[in-house]
Amino acid sequence: MRNIIKFFVQHHIVGDLLMIAILIAGLVGLTNMKSNFFPVVKSKFITIQVVYPGAAPEEIETGVVAKIEENLQGLADIDIVTSTCTENAASVRVTVMDYNKTDEVLQNVKNAVDKIPSFPVGMEPPIIFKQEFEEGMDNTSLILALTGIEDLNELKRAARKIESDLRQLEGVSQVSLSGFPEEEIEIAIREDKLSEMGLTLNRVAAIVSASNLEATGGKIITSSEEFIIRGRYKEYTAQELKDIVIIADPDGRIVRLSDIAEVSEKWVETDPSRNWFNGKQAVAITVNNLPSESILEVVEKVRVYMDAFNESNNELNLDVVVDMSIVLNQRIDLLVNNGVVGFILVLIFLALFLNMRLAFWVALAIPVSFAGMFMFAGMVGVTINVISLFGMILVIGILVDDGIVIAENIYGKYENGSSRLEATIDGTLEVLPAVFSAIITTVIAFSSFYFIEGTLGDFFRDMATVIILTLVFSLVEGAFILPAHVGNSKALKKELKPNKVEVWMSKFLNGIRGRFYKPALKFAIKKPWTSFSIIVAIFLITVPGLIGGGFVRTTFFPFIEGDVLAVNLAMQAGTKAEITKAQIDRIEEVVWEVNDEFNQDRDDSLQTIVAIDKSVGPASHVAMLNIQLLDGENRHVQSTEISNRIRERVGVVYGAEKLTFGAFSPFGRPISVSLLGSDIETMRLATEELKHELSLREDVMDVTDSNQEGVKEISVRLKPRAYQLGFTKGELISQIRQAFYGVEVQRLQRGRDEVRVWVRLDERDRASIGSIENFKLRTMQGVEVPFTEVCEIEIERGLTAINRIYGKRQVEVSADLSGPQASATDIDNAIKTEILPPILAKYPDISASFEGQNREVAKSQNSIARVMPLIFALMFFVIVLTFRSPLQASAVFGLIPFGMVGISVGHCLLDAQISLFSVLGMIALIGILVNDALVFVAAYNAYLKNGFSIDESIWKAGMNRFRPIILTSVTTVAGLAPLMLNKSFQAQFLIPMAISVAFGLLFVTVIILILLPIYLKFISPLHRVWVFVTKGKWVDEHSAEPAVREIATIEDMRIEMDGKKPKSGPAVTIAVLLIASSATVFAQGGARDLSLEQAIGNALENNYGIRVAQLNSEIAHSQNHWGNTGALPQIGIGADGSHSEIDMSEDLTVVEQVRTKFESSALNLGLNTNWTLFDGKGMFAAKHSLELLASQSDNQVELIIEQTVEAVDFAYHNALVQIDLLGVLSETLSLSRDRLQQVVWSEEYGVAGTFDKLQFENAIIADSSAYLLQETAVKTSIRNLNRLMGVDESASWNLVTPMMNPPSLGNLEALQNTVEQDNSLVKNAVLASQISTQNVKMSEARLYPVIGLTSSRRFSDTYFQTDMGNAMSGNSATAVTLTLNFNLFNGGQTRRAIAEAKIQQEIAELGIIDQISEARKLVADAYDRYVVNRSIYLLSKNATDNARLALEMAETRYNDGVVNSLDFRTLEVTLQNAKVRELQALQAWRASYVEIQRLIGSLRAPLN
Repeated sequence: MRNIIKFFVQHHIVGDLLMIAILIAGLVGLTNMKSNFFPVVKSKFITIQVVYPGAAPEEIETGVVAKIEENLQGLADIDIVTSTCTENAASVRVTVMDYNKTDEVLQNVKNAVDKIPSFPVGMEPPIIFKQEFEEGMDNTSLILALTGIEDLNELKRAARKIESDLRQLEGVSQVSLSGFPEEEIEIAIREDKLSEMGLTLNRVAAIVSASNLEATGGKIITSSEEFIIRGRYKEYTAQELKDIVIIADPDGRIVRLSDIAEVSEKWVETDPSRNWFNGKQAVAITVNNLPSESILEVVEKVRVYMDAFNESNNELNLDVVVDMSIVLNQRIDLLVNNGVVGFILVLIFLALFLNMRLAFWVALAIPVSFAGMFMFAGMVGVTINVISLFGMILVIGILVDDGIVIAENIYGKYENGSSRLEATIDGTLEVLPAVFSAIITTVIAFSSFYFIEGTLGDFFRDMATVIILTLVFSLVEGAFILPAHVGNSKALKKELKPNKVEVWMSKFLNGIRGRFYKPALKFAIKKPWTSFSIIVAIFLITVPGLIGGGFVRTTFFPFIEGDVLAVNLAMQAGTKAEITKAQIDRIEEVVWEVNDEFNQDRDDSLQTIVAIDKSVGPASHVAMLNIQLLDGENRHVQSTEISNRIRERVGVVYGAEKLTFGAFSPFGRPISVSLLGSDIETMRLATEELKHELSLREDVMDVTDSNQEGVKEISVRLKPRAYQLGFTKGELISQIRQAFYGVEVQRLQRGRDEVRVWVRLDERDRASIGSIENFKLRTMQGVEVPFTEVCEIEIERGLTAINRIYGKRQVEVSADLSGPQASATDIDNAIKTEILPPILAKYPDISASFEGQNREVAKSQNSIARVMPLIFALMFFVIVLTFRSPLQASAVFGLIPFGMVGISVGHCLLDAQISLFSVLGMIALIGILVNDALVFVAAYNAYLKNGFSIDESIWKAGMNRFRPIILTSVTTVAGLAPLMLNKSFQAQFLIPMAISVAFGLLFVTVIILILLPIYLKFISPLHRVWVFVTKGKWVDEHSAEPAVREIATIEDMRIEMDGKKPKSGPAVTIAVLLIASSATVFAQGGARDLSLEQAIGNALENNYGIRVAQLNSEIAHSQNHWGNTGALPQIGIGADGSHSEIDMSEDLTVVEQVRTKFESSALNLGLNTNWTLFDGKGMFAAKHSLELLASQSDNQVELIIEQTVEAVDFAYHNALVQIDLLGVLSETLSLSRDRLQQVVWSEEYGVAGTFDKLQFENAIIADSSAYLLQETAVKTSIRNLNRLMGVDESASWNLVTPMMNPPSLGNLEALQNTVEQDNSLVKNAVLASQISTQNVKMSEARLYPVIGLTSSRRFSDTYFQTDMGNAMSGNSATAVTLTLNFNLFNGGQTRRAIAEAKIQQEIAELGIIDQISEARKLVADAYDRYVVNRSIYLLSKNATDNARLALEMAETRYNDGVVNSLDFRTLEVTLQNAKVRELQALQAWRASYVEIQRLIGSLRAPLN
């Protein structure tokens, strides 16, 4: 990493090119991103539509819906199944848990429905499809109203033409029409005509169907071509159908359809759907945008077409009813403007608190990071919408945090004297780990949004993606581009002087730090518990106080201001469309009057209410007004105020069962309770009581329920006469249906419309109840029978719809809040605790389920509760990896709850409610909080590594990080401030999240600067405990800090690799450090390789002395028990028995009455308890003494291990030396043999004489003897090594660990100081002194009374047997005794024992001093030997080098004949002897080094 940063700094053009590439790529990505109002959410809804003509809701429920719901049970990944049964139709809606599995669940649902064996006869096949958009979330771009003529047919035809034109526009694919019902052709026949002609409706329908067709009649194939026979009889209009022949007699009489019926084209009479725009008949044209289409582009193209259409048409006109792009553009402008202002504020604060040039380079991270995000945002499905834009605003202040830390650290390094390059590289690398961890933790925090379920999670995934991508690129910019810019900036120039603003701001910030922060930090360091108590008190006052006291209200979802109001009217079912329209017309008039009232308060000519779209249908009793308001930025009045005014002015609407005024919420109605049951009457009564209770609350309005009464039904019952005439129920109701509902003849496709052809009675024959009473039925024989003769009727109310959820009938009671300040949470709590319990108690068969926003909240809260532990665990893991300290990570996490203080205060000051959006802000706050805390802890650890004490490190970290932490917080708040303080209606729903982040961060900044130092003080002793638990020794607080331990470990490893200093630790590690000098390996047949590490390992495992010491240690630990101190009770049980016989039957000395034979048996049982309760604390001293004896035995094991490791090391290297000596002697012997051979050859040529030969033969004899003796020495050294290792003495080895120069030691004083802490003999002396102290305490315990408790329980049974009879007696006794023994006088034995114990204690303390003195002396002696042996080794090495040089010089002379063989051989032997002395000197140097390591306690191995 250092080299990469260095490369970017030295070649800053590379950073510039990278930045430009990111900016260009980001611009391209931005231009390709789509725009939507809300984020694109994949469908999670599957709809099953069922059409069952003529069926009542109850019949569809039992015969269709219940079967479907039953078959859907058990399917995986289904969240909830709801259904609605209405007249003639039903709809089942399946909600899927995960939108990624919607297609899979869709196929499973289809399979489940297909498995249903049968449906009722007459039901059309069910239609199963995936609903692309949730209700109200259908990505509507634009709604147009076509007006100008009153003829609805003409309007429809013109609208169809417009629809076709719009579909031709590029980028516009979804266009739909509404405001008119379906078309049909009605064949209306008078009943008297049917009787006159002897026809039935069914017969007429069959004739029409058989006559109006198109069919082929085969083919004619000639020799030259082929012909198709076709009958083209199909007609498509009412006028053409009139000529169909119904009756044709042989006498020439022809009766056509027009002769007996009125054939006309009309709108479906059961669907009164109509639309009016500003009072004019209209057809609504709705344009939707697909997820792949941009709403802004779609609206722009449609508006261009609309303008062109209006210019070219004088009669027809297109008006805009709803334009979602207006609100989207307003919110984009709002967020962009706030973002720009926030960016400027961030830049200003950076410039004020930092160097101006540094501020520019730091602020440059914002456009670069955004550009990087735009590169990939479109690829992962992110669009430009209100949520993603808010994410961009939120991240503005966060982006510069890391840049501030890096740039400020670089600048500080440069001010302290480092060069440009060094300051840039070191300054970046020093904080980069903390910066990296901070970004990772922030990314992890925001990644939780991906796991939030419900609409809330669907919405805010885009925001999380935007923030995460932006932060990732901010890391790239901060690590590479920013250092390149800062390192080459003019800000790093010695001659550059700060301007007046910089000087003033620096003084201002330093003044705040000196006047406020320094005293606070000093107080926190000196009195951490007092400071902590103050902060906790503030927390308790603000969080539970403000929220629990009602000063800060809570709700589920914040109020979202909109520009459309909806008035929904539902009259009693069966109300004629004309009556419904009259009522909705009256409400429309009131709306325009309210508009005039609001306009009087305006200074401009703009209308508060822009337009009204009115509709009636699809049922005759249902109507709605869509009120288009002036956009929120220009309206200056909330939509709730307008809706409340309209509600007041409208008043009571008689006959209305449902009337609501409000705006659409994507999260459902805030108050929604579903009552579940099976009995309709019970549910109705419970519903009325619940509605009544809710209507009494002032914070609730528009209370409605889904249990609307249905249309009045005429129930037909058969009289006995009907059965006598051969009527069946099916036949009878079929004739009635044909007459009053109609017979569907066929369906005609005319363009885009499907037109049904119906045959039914003329409307005049079915206009009253009397019509059915006068209706004539036909028997199977064709005889007409009056209806009243065979049937009777009864009029009653039916059901409009049956709603079901969870497989039960459901009545949903819902309501809106009275205003933005009403709390949905408080209302729901009141419903759950006060309103519902008595109702449910009164109606036990009814259960309640909270739906609407409640269900969305529950899903979101449950998912947050599931995922946040994992998120926190990952963040904790990252922090632990960063600082290698779980305790420091815990300290950082301990700050999180205190962020609630700022959140509570912020919501209170700005009079905002805490909602789920606020919770999302809390999650974002956690990531930012951890970011700043990591920077502080990183600085704290850096100062610890530099040798400062804990308090000094906390102080310096606070002073050093005050400016960057304050600046990061200020910039984040500055980025959000414009949005947070914005009074725009469009910004209100995002403000709670901004408040959570901004105000939470303001208080958290204080928390980090004060509470974090307190936490660091608290955990410092815990680090000591951790070291003791893991290492078995107490160290001072500074040495126990993870940063200090880490730097010590790194330093030891570095020195170990450099061969400069030994590393204390386990024996296996010591084996690596105790490496000997290189030597020739003495190999034997079948020998195995043996390293020094293995040798020490074998010794630690098998050495007799170590094993004995370990067993003694186990004994000592076993004896370390309270049972050996007399502190535990002693419990015993005793039993004895006896049997005796006395024969007095012949004893004449006794009276006759007792002359008999006596036998007796006795059994005695006893349970005894003896417990010493108090003995002057002697038992505690005894227990402590046992613990010290156990520690002393452990220390003895360590001492034996040290001695064994030293002995093994010496034996191993002694064996190496002996083997090397054997190699030297072997080489010497070989040289002697070579020289003898040369003398023999020379003697043959007369060059050498016999004397020379004898000299070399004697040398060979001497060398051979030395070699044999050395072989014995090698074997002896190996056997000695084997004994120490505890293996077979005959084992042979190849010693593979060579010998190296021992590392250099520190100064003697440091080594002697180490002895006082780590020398085993000194430790033993200390433990002996502590044991003597406990002995004193045990002796002094004899001065106190001994309090004991004894108890016994005895049972005795005796059995007597005589000639006169038997008898048995028994008794039991229980005794509990509290004893007090106080030795008043024992001849002074206690006093003498105490005096002797104190003398022994004094002797032990003197022993410590003596042992330390002895150990220091031994270290000094060993150190002197180390220095001397090192010098001897260096001299020996020089002697070897000189002998080698002399031999090389003599070799030339020997070859020239100047030096004879004996002299040359002498030089060779001299070299070999020099090598031997060098090896021996190295061994001696090595031995003195190892001895010092033993004395300072560095050869100790951990105990098992």
